[in-house]
Amino acid sequence: MAEIKKYAPAIYLERNGYEGCRARVFLYGATGNFIGTVSFHDPGAPPPPTGVGANGELFASASFGIYGDVLDLLRHEGPVFYERVNNSIRLTCGQEPAGEAET
Repeated sequence: MAEIKKYAPAIYLERNGYEGCRARVFLYGATGNFIGTVSFHDPGAPPPPTGVGANGELFASASFGIYGDVLDLLRHEGPVFYERVNNSIRLTCGQEPAGEAET
């Protein structure tokens, strides 16, 4: 599990995206080290491959429909972690108190 300290979103404007992706979010750790990406594909399009890189980087894919949700999580929550659990790659946050957003 790696804590995400910085991220860089990219949206590809070409008609068919780039390498099967409509957008990507590049993720970086505490020392600025690259820890992986989340690639987003158009609904109905085949997803880009997922897996683990040679240096332990995680490469995940998801529908472009949740691109805004992922950015929202990265912008407003913390700490945020990127991890592999069994055959699934996920973004997760630390524990929060119940009713935290209530006024």
